[in-house]
Amino acid sequence: MSSEPPAKRPKPPLPGGCAAVSKAVAGGAPVLAVALGGGSDVVGVLALARALGATRAILVQPGSPARGTEAPPTPQLTKVEAAAADAEHPGGAFYDNASMLSYLLRLAPDAPDGYYLTQPKDAAPPGADADAAKKGFSSASLASTTEAYASLLRDHGCAALVGLDFGGDVVLDLEPEGAPYISQRDGLNLLAAAAAAAEVEVPALFVAASPGVDAAAVAPEYDVRRAAALEEGAAEVPVLEMSAEGALEKIAGPAPECTLRALPAALLGARVPPAVEKAYLDGLCTLTERILGDAPAAKRAEHASKTYATVAAAVAPAAAGECFIIGQFRGGEKARCHLHSSFAVGLYAVVAD
Repeated sequence: MSSEPPAKRPKPPLPGGCAAVSKAVAGGAPVLAVALGGGSDVVGVLALARALGATRAILVQPGSPARGTEAPPTPQLTKVEAAAADAEHPGGAFYDNASMLSYLLRLAPDAPDGYYLTQPKDAAPPGADADAAKKGFSSASLASTTEAYASLLRDHGCAALVGLDFGGDVVLDLEPEGAPYISQRDGLNLLAAAAAAAEVEVPALFVAASPGVDAAAVAPEYDVRRAAALEEGAAEVPVLEMSAEGALEKIAGPAPECTLRALPAALLGARVPPAVEKAYLDGLCTLTERILGDAPAAKRAEHASKTYATVAAAVAPAAAGECFIIGQFRGGEKARCHLHSSFAVGLYAVVAD
C-alpha cells in the first residue's frame, strides 16, 4: 500500500471540448474512447464518439479484476479481440470482464481495437492496519493508468480523447489534491485520462450522461421538480416506472421521495450542444436496440436495469413532455434511479470541482 498522496490532479476541460474534439477527428484520425466507470459506460462512450464525428474509436473499458482471479499488482492493459459470431451474449455480469467490449468490437467496424484495463485497488484509508481491505487507488495507480492512456493515444495516433460516465457519480468522490488515495474507479479514470490528454497534447471531452441514472446519486433538480409538482398537483405530472421487461409504465403519483446523495449542482450547468446530444441519443438507442435484439430471451431482463437501457427507454417520454422516471432496483447500489425529463437524457461536460 502506498502512503504517498496522488500526483497533482489536472482539471478536465470545460465546455467547448465538443467542437475541439470534432475538429480534431474530422480528418479520420481515431479518438480514444474511455468508459470511465466500466461495462455500461463502454456502450455510451461509443455512441458519444460517433456523435462527435469520429469514424474510428479505440475503446477502453477499465474494470476490476475478474471475480475469482488473482489481481495483478498494478493496472494491466489487455488487448481484447472481437467476439465470435457464436459467442455467448454479454449478460448482467460484464463489469469485471470484457464480454460487452468484445461484443461491441464485433458489431462496430468503426471500433477496430479495444482494451480492458484491469485496475486492482491498492490503497486504504490513513491509519488502517496492514490487513485492512483495500478501499481505493494510490498515486501509483494514477500514474500507471495515466501512462496506459498516454501510450494508447500515441500508439494509435489518436487525435482526441473522450470519456463518458453514466449517472455523474464520477464527480462525487474526487478528493482534493493531497488526499491519501482515490476512492472511486471512475474518478481515477477521469483524472488519468485528463492527464494523458494533456501530456500528449490532444483535445479531450469528459461527459456525465443522464445525471442520476446509475442510482448512485440524484440530480438536485429532481427534488426541485418534485416539490413544484406537489404544489401544482402531482396528478398533472406523469410518473413512469421501468418494468422488469425494460418498458416504462405509468404508475400512480406523486413522484417518490429520493434519499440518495445529491450530485454537485455545478455538474448540471454545462450541457453539451443539442446537435451533439441528439446524435448521441440516436446512436445510444440504436446500440441498445441491437443489444436487446441479440440477447436471448433469458438474458433480456438482465439488460433492463442497465443504464444504457434506462436512458434509451427514457428518450421518447422525456421528449414528449414533463414526467418523472423511476428505474428498476439496482442490487449494486441497493437503490434505484430517480429522474426528471428535464435532465433524464442530458449530456453534461464534467467539472471536477
